[in-house]
Amino acid sequence: MRLAAPLPRPCVSHIAKLQPNRQPSRCLSSPAKSKLPTTSTGPKQWKDLSGGQKVVRTTQTGASVALIAVGLVLTGGIATLLYKEVFAPDSATVWFNIIVERVKEDKRCLDVLGNTSSIKAYGAPTNSRWARNRPILHRTYTDSNGRENMILQFNVEGDIDSGVINAHLVRNPGESQYDYQYLRLDQKGQSPIYLEDRRNGKGGSGSKSSFLGVNWRW
Repeated sequence: MRLAAPLPRPCVSHIAKLQPNRQPSRCLSSPAKSKLPTTSTGPKQWKDLSGGQKVVRTTQTGASVALIAVGLVLTGGIATLLYKEVFAPDSATVWFNIIVERVKEDKRCLDVLGNTSSIKAYGAPTNSRWARNRPILHRTYTDSNGRENMILQFNVEGDIDSGVINAHLVRNPGESQYDYQYLRLDQKGQSPIYLEDRRNGKGGSGSKSSFLGVNWRW
């Protein structure tokens, strides 16, 4: 028995010519894209909250506001303290730098301490070289006459010897600047060197006056 020959497959271009207005269909259709339901994750409106939820949200908002307020108060306090202690014209740090320059310019101080470039000033004495940047000792108070007083004490050291600077500054009511009551360099076993001494009506700078060859201190 003789088998029939297979029929030839029609050409796609031939089919397109026979059906010009029809696009050839694809054998496999792409799967339909699944659409997932979307849910809103944003906060609910105030009107949509229950009574308990309103209480919780009010508490959270109040806590956040209180935390921000505390942060602002602390920041303002630190900034004010930093300005008064470091940057203000009448701060102890500013006067510390002024006095150090006075010491470096005084010939009597240089004779006992050493060369200007070798003089160092620091706070309370310590054996640790890492702790010499500690704050200088100072105290402010208002006396019975309404005058503002500042007491400073710090150490100076040169290539010859070392000593202690003691200063008393006074600012009268209505004035913006302090003035020296006294400024002196004290050394162990040596007479003090007064750079300023205006106590008991004295004025100007210089060494403390002596009586019978002795320098008296009050």
